[in-house]
Amino acid sequence: MASSRFKTASRLASFSSADGFMTSSHFEKMNSPQKEFLMAIGECLTTWATVELYLSMLFSQITGMKNLIGFAVWDSVISFEAKLNALNAAFNIAIQDDDLKSIWGELGNRISKKHKKRNEIVHSTLVNVDNVSKLVPYFVIGKQAKNGLSPKEIVERTQSFQELAAAIYWFIQRAAFLKEGVPKVPLQAPDLILRLQTKVAQTHAKTLPPLQSSKD
Repeated sequence: MASSRFKTASRLASFSSADGFMTSSHFEKMNSPQKEFLMAIGECLTTWATVELYLSMLFSQITGMKNLIGFAVWDSVISFEAKLNALNAAFNIAIQDDDLKSIWGELGNRISKKHKKRNEIVHSTLVNVDNVSKLVPYFVIGKQAKNGLSPKEIVERTQSFQELAAAIYWFIQRAAFLKEGVPKVPLQAPDLILRLQTKVAQTHAKTLPPLQSSKD
């Protein structure tokens, strides 16, 4: 994560620094819109780092590994999708509750989609689009940048990542409570979990065979 944040910051620094390296003096010389972008990007990627940290904690909890071993195994896998697939496989074996499996399935799909949104932030460049600064994902020199992200849109992504982190942490707690000998205490589900629970319930209701009338 740190290297990704540095690459993004270096690209942005090119607007105020010939050598392409970000320093405090370069940051101070930036105009307010550029600073706003940098701060929004920093918070967004730091929040995503929390998402990945919680996923590694859940992986360790589900597999029964000690944290240091679980973290080492998790970090040895480069591909994020491969990590998520491994977590999904472990979850489906370790967790017997069908409702929890269904909710995790929905959350896992959402995490995968949001990871692509994270990548757009990491691989982006701050450019001028119609006299307005925009953060353009996968910008290619020589091609006109038509679309880009505003600071507000980056903040919205940060908020969606915060939702993910809260939902994953809830699963970490649930996984711990499902173990034998661990005291069962009520857990307040975050909003995203409640929404996914409702979605799962509605999906199951649609897939159930229609009840026969008593007159049949």
